[in-house]
Amino acid sequence: MSITLAPLPRELRWPMAEAVRTRVLGARARPRADWGRRSGNARRFAAFELMLNLEQAPDPDNRVTLGTGRDALGLPRAHVVWRWRERDQRSLDQARRILARDLEEAGVGRIVPISGTTLDPNAHHHLGATRMHRDPRQGVVDEHGRVHATANLFVAGSSVFPTGGCANPTLTIVALALRLADHLERVLAG
Repeated sequence: MSITLAPLPRELRWPMAEAVRTRVLGARARPRADWGRRSGNARRFAAFELMLNLEQAPDPDNRVTLGTGRDALGLPRAHVVWRWRERDQRSLDQARRILARDLEEAGVGRIVPISGTTLDPNAHHHLGATRMHRDPRQGVVDEHGRVHATANLFVAGSSVFPTGGCANPTLTIVALALRLADHLERVLAG
């Protein structure tokens, strides 16, 4: 969901414009100490669009199952059920209220909602399809990523997350893979 931060106090316009120049434009822009003060730039960066993403709460009705259709190799296609629930909307609304309050109290600016925006279905991660839990009734894999009741099948990826965290999940996936590699090395060493 997009929201706009506007207006920025005059003393923050140049630092914010400089941050945009260095972070967004990067090496393509010539470094200039006066970039944010150049003709028209302070006006151009008086407002910024913020995007607020959050992961959904775990919901057993949101799931990945095998569908009835088949792919080109004759294998079942995945069927994804994903719905935005009321509790997810409440979490989003609360995050907006807190962010708006904190920005205004800090004197940075104010949040102005953009009307007509909708949820970005690509900004969410389908996590937890092989949920990690020590109890086989509560999850698919144990704390090492081993599929319950299967001695030699392990899963390392966001599907083992018991709940969503903060985007992006890649660093956590890498950490789980490294932890699994260490575990397998110990097991194989005897």
